[in-house]
Formats: sequence, structure tokens, C-alpha cells
Amino acid sequence: MTKYSLELKLKAVLAYLEGMDSFRTVANPFNISLTPLKQWGAHYK
Repeated sequence: MTKYSLELKLKAVLAYLEGMDSFRTVANPFNISLTPLKQWGAHYK
């Protein structure tokens, strides 16, 4: 079982890319840490 669903990952990455807020600003509402968000963003690009 994965810790984060694909849907959550996609929402978080798109929120970062569309809003261009900081990683911390995006990670807080989704309750995720910065490292996974940065990795997901790199994979998405």
C-alpha cells in the first residue's frame, strides 16, 4: 500500500506548478513533507 495516493500526488504537483507558490506553501495544506513533493514535481516534468 502506498503512503500517498496518485490523486493526492497529482493535485499537489499541479497546485505547485500552476500557482508557482513555494514548495512549503503547497505542502502544508496537503499535509506532506517537502522532499516527496519535490521528487514528484521532478518526475512530472
